[in-house]
Amino acid sequence: MKRNKQVDNFFIGFFFLIFLVPALVYILFFLNILIEGVPVISWQYLTSSPSSDLADGGIGPVIVATLGTVVMMLVFVVPFGVMTALYLSEYSLNKKFDKFFIFLLYNLSGVPSVVFGIFGLGFFVLNMGSSLDNFFNTTLVFGKPSMLWASVTLALMLLPMVIISSYQSFRSVPYNLKETAYSLGANKLSVVWNVIIPQSRSGIFTGIILAVSRAIGETAPLLFLGCAFFLPSLPLFDLCVGGICLPLIDPTEQFMYLSYNIFILSTQSTGEVATLPYQYAGTLVLIFLTLFCNGTTIYLRQRYRNKVEMKGIL
Repeated sequence: MKRNKQVDNFFIGFFFLIFLVPALVYILFFLNILIEGVPVISWQYLTSSPSSDLADGGIGPVIVATLGTVVMMLVFVVPFGVMTALYLSEYSLNKKFDKFFIFLLYNLSGVPSVVFGIFGLGFFVLNMGSSLDNFFNTTLVFGKPSMLWASVTLALMLLPMVIISSYQSFRSVPYNLKETAYSLGANKLSVVWNVIIPQSRSGIFTGIILAVSRAIGETAPLLFLGCAFFLPSLPLFDLCVGGICLPLIDPTEQFMYLSYNIFILSTQSTGEVATLPYQYAGTLVLIFLTLFCNGTTIYLRQRYRNKVEMKGIL
């Protein structure tokens, strides 16, 4: 008995040591970024425009453009991802095809992001964009790299992640809940809308969290799709409705992206030592931006989960 306890204590200490080593590495990594980046961060840095020599300036337009690209990506990926997963889970009659399709999605989720960037340039920009320019009789409005095609390409890249997460969540809904709804006279659409989707919101939001986390940190596909080396300001246009004009980001123009901005500072700047604090500051902002987006999505997921649990109690 005493020997068994000693063995247990040994393995507890051994596994704790295995946990402690990577944990300390991550803590030291974050502390290094924090110590080097915090002195640079100020309100002016977070709101002002970058400088052309990359030696100083702020990242205000870069942050806004990054968030705008991610939001536009979500506009494409969430409805298509959730509806595709819903069809595969609840409406498709060919289960062999469903399994094969999910298998393909797992393989697509492992394709390098640079491949999606090249595909986006060839298909969306050169083919679809040029066709839209010919259809609307415009000159290089859609047929050029821009935020629109960058968002669509990111959505295409992250679509397998959202579909798989949503599909697994839909399939995990207890069958007795569906049977109860059908026995009360509910039709298929009513069961999907009032039972399956509310019970699956947690899994749907999990897929969205993973998609947002990866999209914010992506760089490779954006190199082909309009991510600019330097822009002094955001590309804006005024949307006027009823005499009220609202400035919006022009999705048909080039843009700056935070992860690409950090890459440029670390590789293309003439004074790497001078820009090193700005590299750390940009990295710190990127980390907190990711935490903010993920935290918002987690809050919404928990809020909907609590609503579903309260309805179940009542």
